Amino acid sequence: MYTAIKVLVVLALVGGASLAAYIYAMDIQFLQSDLTFREVELTRGSLVSVIRSGGSIKPIVTVNVGSFVSGPVREVLVDFNEKIEQGALMARIDSKTYEAAVARDEAILATSKADLKRLDVLLEQAKAEEARTLAVKNENTAFISVAELDAAKFNRRSVEAQMEIANAAIKQAEATMRTSRANLEYTEIRAPVSGIVIDRRIEPGQTLASQFQIPELFVIAQDMDREIRIVVSVDEADIGAIIAANQMKRPVSFSVDAYPDEEFKGTIKQIRASADARQAVVTYPVVISVTNPDARLLPGMTASVNFEISAREKVLLVPNAALRIRPDPEKVVPEQRAAYRTLLDLKNRAKDHIGGALTADGKKAAEKRLLWQPAGKMLRYVEVSIGENNDQSTEILDGPLKEGDRVVYEISGT
Repeated sequence: MYTAIKVLVVLALVGGASLAAYIYAMDIQFLQSDLTFREVELTRGSLVSVIRSGGSIKPIVTVNVGSFVSGPVREVLVDFNEKIEQGALMARIDSKTYEAAVARDEAILATSKADLKRLDVLLEQAKAEEARTLAVKNENTAFISVAELDAAKFNRRSVEAQMEIANAAIKQAEATMRTSRANLEYTEIRAPVSGIVIDRRIEPGQTLASQFQIPELFVIAQDMDREIRIVVSVDEADIGAIIAANQMKRPVSFSVDAYPDEEFKGTIKQIRASADARQAVVTYPVVISVTNPDARLLPGMTASVNFEISAREKVLLVPNAALRIRPDPEKVVPEQRAAYRTLLDLKNRAKDHIGGALTADGKKAAEKRLLWQPAGKMLRYVEVSIGENNDQSTEILDGPLKEGDRVVYEISGT
């Protein structure tokens, strides 16, 4: 029994010594590790927060120019990208059949008017005949019978009725002629608005058949050299911030692939309330107005848009990379190591959506942000409160750090 206890004591002593030696060796190995810290100096400057989105450039108004009449295209007078004024002649359709229709309707109208003149003479004659018959009847009733007097009256009324028909025929002929003349005018395709021709869909010799569907011949972008629009789809999570920024008249900037080194400016023209839901993603159209005096921005270009949400001046800034550092606890100075492990655990639990089990203090601790400074070959953290951020920097609101202090933003080595 005594021997067994002695053996156990010896083994315990040997094991404890081995463990102490192992821990000591690990500490020596860590202290001798070759860690490299890259640092950055905290500065004060401007912080602009933006929301990024994409959209396509569109003209304010596009007008499709069609043809009301059918026939072969005799002449096309405009080409792509050509600037035209309202009323300018763009194309001609063969007008032979329409000219013949106008001549035919003019002849029909002339015939109707001549027939009216003939009836006017007959009416005058009928009225005179009725008057003579009535006069003779009044002088001597024996000479004129009642039937003869009625015949004279009926003849006059018949001519009057024929004149009404003739007047109606004239109106009908005039309407038909106006239609024929309008069709003849439609053989000349003219620009309904001033603008730039962005599409041409006909060639000389092509036959148009408008009796089935009005063919579209040209597309005109109105005032494209003055102003264009960008329609951007904004996620529902961002639309509130953009509405607030618009109320504060925050600027909007964008770039296009055609001019990658140039930034263009615009203003929010409209935030539409009509939501677009696709695959459980809800977006809202935002219309941006942009001046385009040199017409360099063309319809269909893709624009990368930046909505400025806030702008703060002379704030203490730290690169975002410095806030993303999460070193191994063994690389933290001993006096902070236990607290850092606890903080990591709280952050992981909050990240895994089990924060309901955290106390109020635990939740507050999980939201702490840390910046790191070298402490020999180890790291020491500094707690800070942060504010606005963009894709490069974050504002430091509170903490012991000041302008000119240096923090770690990259760790390399083992």
